[in-house]
Amino acid sequence: MTTIFEISSIVNLNINDKYETIFIINSKPDSTLAKHLKHFKPKRISPFKYNNYNDNENNCIYAFLDPDDTSKYLVLNNISKLFNIIYKNNYIIDNELTKIILKNNKILKNNGKKLVCFIKLNQ
Repeated sequence: MTTIFEISSIVNLNINDKYETIFIINSKPDSTLAKHLKHFKPKRISPFKYNNYNDNENNCIYAFLDPDDTSKYLVLNNISKLFNIIYKNNYIIDNELTKIILKNNKILKNNGKKLVCFIKLNQ
């Protein structure tokens, strides 16, 4: 059975209290892709807004790490690194599913996330 993963971007407040847009995945894959992820609970980006990126694990998320500096998260302006990680770990983008969901975005719970794509293991 093929597992589909959702990759999204979110605004995150980093350790220097600066806003940055990072990439997250909806769950931890059972593959080498997992070594590129960090599991954490993001800071609230505003005292008026809660982070509801995930419905389980106390709103903890899996964020992609920058392969050139794993002490940092992978940020939006390095999107090519994200796709390199995906392809090097034998995943492919599910273009059809991504198009369907983006076209019918009413079925997606937003919660501050922006869909980037859906991926699956290349078999």
